[in-house]
Amino acid sequence: MTTETEGSFLMVMIALNCLLNPALYFLARSPDIGYHNRDASFIWTGTATQVLVCEILAIVLLLVGTLYFRSRKKVFF
Repeated sequence: MTTETEGSFLMVMIALNCLLNPALYFLARSPDIGYHNRDASFIWTGTATQVLVCEILAIVLLLVGTLYFRSRKKVFF
C-alpha cells in the first residue's frame, strides 16, 4: 500500500497530458502525414496506419496489463 499513492498516478497523468500537444505537433509536421493538410481530399498514408495500429496496440496492452496485475492482488482497495 505504501507504493501505490494517488500522487504518483496524478503526476504521470499530468505529464502524459502535457506531452500530448507536442506529440500531435510533431506528428502533424511529419512529411507523410502533414504534407496533405491543405488538400481538399483526405489521403490515408502508411505512416498514419502505423501510428493508429501502435495506438490501438498500446491501449490493448495497457488494458491487459492492468487487468493482469489487478487480478493478482490479494486485497482490493
